[in-house]
Amino acid sequence: RFFIIAMVGCVALTGCVSKQDYVSATTEVSNQDEVIRKLKEENERLRTEYNNMKNQFDLAQIELAKLRDSDKLREDLARLKNQFGGLDSSITIVQRGDGTSLSVEGSVLFKTGSDDISDRGRQVLKEIADRIRPMPNKIRVEGHTDNVPVQHTIKKYPLGNLELSVQRSLNVTDFLISDGGMERGRMSCAGYGAERPVADNGQDEGRAKNRRVEIVILHEQN
Repeated sequence: RFFIIAMVGCVALTGCVSKQDYVSATTEVSNQDEVIRKLKEENERLRTEYNNMKNQFDLAQIELAKLRDSDKLREDLARLKNQFGGLDSSITIVQRGDGTSLSVEGSVLFKTGSDDISDRGRQVLKEIADRIRPMPNKIRVEGHTDNVPVQHTIKKYPLGNLELSVQRSLNVTDFLISDGGMERGRMSCAGYGAERPVADNGQDEGRAKNRRVEIVILHEQN
């Protein structure tokens, strides 16, 4: 009988030890889960911090590139102004995203509502051709008008200012090729009517600036 009681006691004691081990193991696993959770949180925090720093670096690189581009544009514009110095006062040099524009006042090139190039316009265009002919760049001639509807020549230009601007750009392009010695393969033309104003069409001065032909020296990728 004593032996049986002893065996029962041993079994009971063994059961208690196993339970303690279970509780201990469970606690350890729980602690490990907490450690893993904290590590994940720290990892996520570091990832977020890294991404923020990377974004700031990328933005800084973009701003630096803009500054470099601005410096280059200023240098190019200064060089072009020096290169085109002495041209007719009716010509304005404008640096654009796609190239450099030689903007010529429309009143110098044409009479109101006409696409026939004036004598002075021919002289101005020859001056321009002499300067741009040695360049390797392609050239695009753009015609622009104000927003005043075509009246006296509406039969000739039934589409109004848009058609007038197209015909003017075509005539200037043809003149630069035939009289200015420009290679035909380098030339293109377009007319925009009153769609691309550079000044207020509500004033005479603004309308005069909008009536223009732009001879654009395109960047090489264009």
